[in-house]
Amino acid sequence: MAAPTTSYIAIGGATVTLAPWVTAKGASAGVDVGHTKGPTTLAVSYEDYAIVSEQSFGALRKIPISATIKVKIPMIQSDGENLRASLRQVAGNLSGTIGTQTLLVGAMNEQYHRVIITTKGIAVIGGANGTRTVTIWRCIVDGLDEVPFGKSGEQALVMSLHVLYDDSVSTTDKFLNIIDT
Repeated sequence: MAAPTTSYIAIGGATVTLAPWVTAKGASAGVDVGHTKGPTTLAVSYEDYAIVSEQSFGALRKIPISATIKVKIPMIQSDGENLRASLRQVAGNLSGTIGTQTLLVGAMNEQYHRVIITTKGIAVIGGANGTRTVTIWRCIVDGLDEVPFGKSGEQALVMSLHVLYDDSVSTTDKFLNIIDT
């Protein structure tokens, strides 16, 4: 067993960028979502096929069938662009400039996004903290928590995204990659 290494503990705020999805990890300019109420989270769950027999008390093996990956971004910067993305509206439904914007909300659209999370990474023993960049290739907004309108809380846009398997990616990182530098 490896010895505990304090410098391998990663902690720190994150910058979250939302960009349009482009096939095969193509370049795409993103927009920083701004201030968040809490940490952006990544949740992974697995579905396995369990092999059982009459002679066993439990599963003998579990064969991976699928994975579900979700990202949750608790945005408190509720500008028009964040609202537009959260409500699955096309870019043409947002007009004006910040402070005098109009968002027309109609039919929800099939829109795919790239999410880039940049945060502090681990440190090499005796060195400075590195940077960890999580790039999620293809997601779709699958929910928006209730948006409060009142004097006791920010108009938070807590957006949930479902990470999709991107078969246009030619390398093995079909969902995402995590790079420490």
